[in-house]
This record gives sequence, structure tokens and C-alpha cells, in this order.
Amino acid sequence: MNHPYKLAGIAALLLAVLFPLYWLTGIVDLISGGLDVIHTDIQTLDAWDLLFVIIGVLEVYVYLKLSHYFRDQLHGSFAAISFKIMALLIALFHGLVLVDVWFALSQTTSSAQEIAELTSLATLILGGLYCIATLAMCIATLSRFRALPYLLRAFCIGMLFMAVFHLTLVLTIVGYLLFPALLVLLAIHWLTAEQYAEVV
Repeated sequence: MNHPYKLAGIAALLLAVLFPLYWLTGIVDLISGGLDVIHTDIQTLDAWDLLFVIIGVLEVYVYLKLSHYFRDQLHGSFAAISFKIMALLIALFHGLVLVDVWFALSQTTSSAQEIAELTSLATLILGGLYCIATLAMCIATLSRFRALPYLLRAFCIGMLFMAVFHLTLVLTIVGYLLFPALLVLLAIHWLTAEQYAEVV
């Protein structure tokens, strides 16, 4: 049987492994070091920045494939648009790695604190917009709850909780723990025959 979403399923599994590796390590460092960690991070270009870019590429790819899937197989145009917006916001967020590149090339430290503060602000704004887009996607998909395959139902419900957790800020780490599990569900859906079940 041809699996048109096999590559997307593999990407989701890979993202499920790399995502917590990067973010949970980063959160622990941030808790222990505070804003100084951000100041240091934007002035260095290392393997963690490469991992950050890889995660961004994978996440954008997964969201774009979800957009195609909802448009082509579930006829959910609003959900498809929401996934594209999520992909754009993730691309912009991971594009902040260019700040690290600029510091690495310019070898300047005079404005590190100001840049770190602006980067943090941009992160909060993009994160908030991402949560809003995710909530819109969840509302659009869950309004057609019975039409969704079982694993996609669980995925969308989980994404709803994840967005709420991120919006509270204090429960953000719970969202980071939940997201990899949701990616595994998505990967199973794409790599098995469930996606080929008839949608009523």
C-alpha cells in the first residue's frame, strides 16, 4: 500500500525525539541561570543552534503536511489555513537563530543585553500568536469531531490542552512534555492504515 504521508510520519517521530532533548535542556538551564543564559546563548553559535534549526524545519514540515492532509482528505479548509499560519509562526520563531549568526559574525557584545531583551519579547509575541492559531485550529477540527480518525481526535484534543498550558506560562513545561507524545500519535496515524479509513 502506498503511504503518501510516510515521510511526514518519520519526520514527526524524529521531531518527537529531538524536541524534548532541546527544550527541556534549555528550560533547565534557564531556571538555573536566568536571563544570563539568554545573553550567553545569543552570543554563541554552536551545535545547539543547529539542533534548533533542525527542529524548526521538521516542525514547519509537519504542520504543512497536516495542512495538506486536512485540506485534501478531511475537507477542512479553515484547519488547513490554521496549520499554515502555525508553520509560518514557527518559521519566524526559529528564524531568530539569525541573531546568533549576527553576533558570531560581528564579534560584538556591546548590545547583547538589549538584543536579548528584544529576542525574549519577540519569543513571547510569536509564542502567543502560535497559541492563538493552535486554538483556532483545534476549534475548527473538533467542530467536526466525529469525522476525525481516532488518533487525530486525540492529537487535536492534546494540542488544545498544550496551547492552554503555554498561555498560562507557568504550565509551559507541561506543554513541552505533552507535545512529543502528540507527535507520536500523529506519526502512528500517518504510518498506519488509520488514515485510509473512510471519513464520513
